[in-house]
Amino acid sequence: AAGSRSIFEALTDSRKFAEFSGVPAEIDASLGGRLSCFGGAISGNNLEVVRCTRLVQAWRVENWDEDVYSVVTFVLEEDGSDETKLVFNQTGFPDEHREHLNQGWYDKYWTPLKSYVEK
Repeated sequence: AAGSRSIFEALTDSRKFAEFSGVPAEIDASLGGRLSCFGGAISGNNLEVVRCTRLVQAWRVENWDEDVYSVVTFVLEEDGSDETKLVFNQTGFPDEHREHLNQGWYDKYWTPLKSYVEK
């Protein structure tokens, strides 16, 4: 549906990601494709890509140790109305970054993404 498509594209299309985040991004939406967002502050690659439904990424912040990646999962669920539910999970990140990451997802992803798709 339109909601899940616009959210999925905002997460996987370089131009649309830059539009909602306000910062340039380079994203290859294919399986194994690389991503670099927020001027390289976030990088990784796609582990699973199911268009408009599920996106799983190896994802890291630039100041983490070089070989440290977390796994982020975005699942988009249509509920039969005009609403799309985004179920998010992140595992494998350094625990000392939990609070910073939690706030960052809201500030850098959820709040601007919601405004972007509701336009």
